[in-house]
Amino acid sequence: MALSEVFTWQRTSSALDALEALLRCSGCGVIATEPRRYGRCAHVFCGPCADISGTCTSCAVPSEAREQRTDTTLSAMAAGCAELRQLLGLGGAQTAPTHGSTAPPRDSTAPVERRERSPRKKAERDVGDGRQKEEVKEKEGGNKARQKKESQKKDDGDVAGNTEKERKSEGKGSKTKRNVEKPSDKPAENPGSSKKPCAPPSGQSGTGGRRTQSSGSSLVSSAGLTKRNAKGETRLHAACVRGDLERVSDLLAAGASPNTQDNAGWTPLHEACEAGRLELAAALLEAGALPDPPGLQLRTPLHEAVAAGRAELAALLVGRGADPDARCLYGTTPRQLAAGRAEMEAALDTPRQTPSTSQTEHSADGAVVLAATELSTSAVGALKKTATRLGWKFAAAVTDATTHLVCAERPPGLSVPRLRALLAGAWLVTADWTDACAEAGHTLPAEPWHVAGEAGSRACRRRQRLQPPLLTGLHVYLQGAFKQLPRAELTSLIQLAGGLVLSRPPNPEAIPPAEKTVAYHAAEGSPLRNTSHLVIFEEPPAIQYDMAHVKSLPLAWLLLSLETHTLADPIR
Repeated sequence: MALSEVFTWQRTSSALDALEALLRCSGCGVIATEPRRYGRCAHVFCGPCADISGTCTSCAVPSEAREQRTDTTLSAMAAGCAELRQLLGLGGAQTAPTHGSTAPPRDSTAPVERRERSPRKKAERDVGDGRQKEEVKEKEGGNKARQKKESQKKDDGDVAGNTEKERKSEGKGSKTKRNVEKPSDKPAENPGSSKKPCAPPSGQSGTGGRRTQSSGSSLVSSAGLTKRNAKGETRLHAACVRGDLERVSDLLAAGASPNTQDNAGWTPLHEACEAGRLELAAALLEAGALPDPPGLQLRTPLHEAVAAGRAELAALLVGRGADPDARCLYGTTPRQLAAGRAEMEAALDTPRQTPSTSQTEHSADGAVVLAATELSTSAVGALKKTATRLGWKFAAAVTDATTHLVCAERPPGLSVPRLRALLAGAWLVTADWTDACAEAGHTLPAEPWHVAGEAGSRACRRRQRLQPPLLTGLHVYLQGAFKQLPRAELTSLIQLAGGLVLSRPPNPEAIPPAEKTVAYHAAEGSPLRNTSHLVIFEEPPAIQYDMAHVKSLPLAWLLLSLETHTLADPIR
């Protein structure tokens, strides 16, 4: 006996009627099986009733024809209602004709629903009462190139594919991460809120892609360990995203660095903590991963662990030296995120052990990028030969990628190239260091030849710990004329130091939400602790600010801070 003969389904039928009323065409009143919207109003039309003239026939709101879209959600709901009626024997509701059946032919200028089509396959689409086949020609050599690429893939998977992450493009890194701190974020967050499952749960290996080789058969070259995809991710990043503990162990054993950062600033430890994978995080920390490197918007792995509600993981990080009071770009700390959650607050009070040197310092991939200043032409030529012999890179100017600046021995004061190297966190060394490296045949530690004093050591430690530049979190406006240094040179120094240079003076009463940041390197108790904007001047202006978030400071303060590599107290 069928269910329709036992139950009347009156309430179900009423609910379906109410739902289908929302799916009916605003023109003819039947259920739109291919509902279309104009984009500027809420009315829904079936295909035959959709007016391609650019005006809604119901409310007369003008809209461009290109804004007309098929609402796939409503289409799926209409199909579901029809299927449910059929299963329960409730009788079908009147629906609009589907595209290509009894519907009148559409004008050839009507917008066509966007779909992904392979450029190497034939595409068929209906137009009016007939069918028109469109042949899309093969690109010259396309199949051969594709087959060659597929044949060259390794068992460990291409780094650029199948990381199972849902990321978006942001800034120069063209990528963002989950749980990014917003200016309006509240200190206390719901654990795991607004998080999409980008990888298998903790304790499970990812199923996407092929299985990786065991450590006994894995042959990964040093170049393969540092190879990056378009998002800046290494193979270790990808393995952490998949939750593949075995593969992570293999890569670490092969020499993969656990402290490499992708384009968004995330390390493999960020990936493990965002997904709440305790075993992965422990393996990375044992391999020398820094416990709290700032990533996207300066969120540390501890931020991600607390946001994910992983108390045990948070306790592990704090025990390894992670700072529960580390501020992100907008000033939120892991302790603030944990407020109101007793278990998480207790985890953040875990006794901290002193991190080892390997957990506090890191040299990015061992690459050496040289620049030179104050040297003769012959000395620069000899330096280039040494760089070529030892596999170093030689740059004509100091950039944020520079690791060593070769200069004369301890001249008084700081030149602009020296100041730029200091801001980049590069070692300032004499030519004796390069001679010693050439004699040894490999790169030697630069400390014995370092000539930048305590400020230089402080800058190098910042870079080794993956900390952001000195002025990170500060928006700087240069007011008036400058004689001591050209405005263009000042702008370049501020940008190298991580500051954002504004073209207009800030309005203290109307700071945009995205600019309500904090000075990352301001010490506890500093007057600049909650400052987001600086107005730098050489000649004192008529109006000067001394607010918590906006301050007017002389050029002398800026140069002092840059030369000492610390945010000095304001000068009055």
